Amino acid sequence: MAGTADDIRAMMRIEWESLRKEQEFLKKCQLQYFLFSITVVGLFVGASHLSESDPNRMMKEQGWVFLAPLIVTIPCWWIFFDKCKTIARLVGYLRIVEELACSDKPDEFKLYIGWERSIGSFRTDYTADSLRRNENIYNITKNERRLRLLSFHATHKYWIAHYYCFLFISLICIILARHSALTNTVVFSVSVIAVVLIAMNTFEQLDRLIFGKNSYDAHEEKWWDILEIQTGRSLTRGKAIREARDKFLRENVEKFDCKRVWENAIASIGFPRAQEPPPPPPPPLPE
Repeated sequence: MAGTADDIRAMMRIEWESLRKEQEFLKKCQLQYFLFSITVVGLFVGASHLSESDPNRMMKEQGWVFLAPLIVTIPCWWIFFDKCKTIARLVGYLRIVEELACSDKPDEFKLYIGWERSIGSFRTDYTADSLRRNENIYNITKNERRLRLLSFHATHKYWIAHYYCFLFISLICIILARHSALTNTVVFSVSVIAVVLIAMNTFEQLDRLIFGKNSYDAHEEKWWDILEIQTGRSLTRGKAIREARDKFLRENVEKFDCKRVWENAIASIGFPRAQEPPPPPPPPLPE
């Protein structure tokens, strides 16, 4: 790319600010989808109590009405986590732009080809065999990953919390419409199947966002590899990131422990954590 280092840094700065605004917009969009889902369910539940003196009778006679909010909740649930993937992709790219902008090596600036060209290459190369990896970037077993997600023993706990909230409001609709299982069996069955399928699908997405190929780290690796391939540079930064992370994880990753999860939960609500026994004293040095 022609131009001085200052010109390239200025362009990076403009692009960084633009992408940060896009990231903020995506997060606001997620929040709107989430609040819209809760509002729709709340309106249906509230309206049923206002328009009917006997809500129990309405649930028995017109329980299928409570399935209507799922028409909004299920798409919002899926879109919310799809936006998470887009945000993770942006974060991975922004990490690289920030690192390149702080570099004092002119040769590294040649990796920068701009967002539009970069995203075009990303979409083309994303399915390439050499880039289809990182299904399990932390090298944790599938069962342990699921336990960590279910017990909030993972990073990005707000993603897990949103998953539970979407699941909870969907279950409210199913429970309130339970009497329609006999009168509107097909509608009720389709609704239950839809909730189960979206719950399974978004749980897998959540797993990939935190532990797999859609995580921040995995996207950063892909961006480095894609930029190095497109520009013909051989910095192998993606490989260096993997090696550094693997070394860190081997030395620092905490094994999943149900007792520790319980202690953390108790401590989070104000109860003192159990005192661990002090380590044994080191052996005396030989004289």
